[in-house]
Amino acid sequence: MTNFRHVTKISRQFCSKPPHKHIQVCILGADSPLGQPLSFLVKQNPTISGLHIQGTNRVESMGFDLNHFDTRCKVRWYYDMDSVNNSVKGADIVVMTGLNTATSKMSLAKLVMAEGVRVSKLAEACSRYAPKALILVAVDPISVTLPIVAEVYRQTDWYHPGRLLGSAALPQIKANALAGHYQTLDPQMVHVPIIGGPDLDCAIPLFTQTLPVEISQPDSDRLLELFRKETPHPVMSHAVGINRMLTEIARGINGDFNANILAFVRTKTISTCSHLVCTVKVGKNGITHNYGLQKLQRQELLLFEEISLQLKAREEMASELVNREDKCALPSFMIEEMEQEKMEEQGIIR
Repeated sequence: MTNFRHVTKISRQFCSKPPHKHIQVCILGADSPLGQPLSFLVKQNPTISGLHIQGTNRVESMGFDLNHFDTRCKVRWYYDMDSVNNSVKGADIVVMTGLNTATSKMSLAKLVMAEGVRVSKLAEACSRYAPKALILVAVDPISVTLPIVAEVYRQTDWYHPGRLLGSAALPQIKANALAGHYQTLDPQMVHVPIIGGPDLDCAIPLFTQTLPVEISQPDSDRLLELFRKETPHPVMSHAVGINRMLTEIARGINGDFNANILAFVRTKTISTCSHLVCTVKVGKNGITHNYGLQKLQRQELLLFEEISLQLKAREEMASELVNREDKCALPSFMIEEMEQEKMEEQGIIR
């Protein structure tokens, strides 16, 4: 009888499902315009067990308010001098959000200078206090800030490109919504493949490959024009998209083999640039498979070649910002921007 109980106990250990990991998410800049709605959504996300919100002293009132939600996710807040270091400890996923100090009317160089230095400091803290966490970058322009994080991690012993992701949620949601409304379909049932970069100005939605119903090339050109139009402060839609990404990442960490996301990641698909928007599979230790690029038509291929050159230039901006010898000196791309502005003020045309 004793032997039978012993065999039964062992068989239950092998047959029972592995326990799900309690996923901890940290949001850096939780009191920012993007961080606030994102914290609201993550608190209600059933796949998330713990939420760390970091920011100014305003996160304290946010934390008290969020903890009143009748969900299992427990919220902790950090706003002291070492708030970044303490908030990322124990986190499985760290989300970097921008402080929105920049506006859409600013040039790319000024956007990078407004957030680049802060992002590099956040990356240094994450590499020290959460070296195995998945980093999800959502600081505009993501096509520059993710390479900045990658450059910082390369200088450490914890560089793992499969754990560094850039959010491509905003172009995905916008393209799906445009295609769904155009076809009078439920946008939740529509999927538009995205390639290129993660920002709206460098993302390429493949409307001709829309599922479940493809869109003709002339109609695709019209939708692309609508896609390129600026949306003032699209923080709500971006927060919804990031929350969906976190759901899939959490499922992947817990062993779901069908956890796929669209993200801006490092890839060797082409030699022009090192990072592209791709559909990837997420596992316990980050990205486990990259599905690569779709077959492109001639017009899409020409646009992709143009965007890839832009992404290469933005990666060079990130490398120069992080690796410059004099941290107090302005990088060359900012100096060129200032010289160009002076020439325009003087009425000089090159």
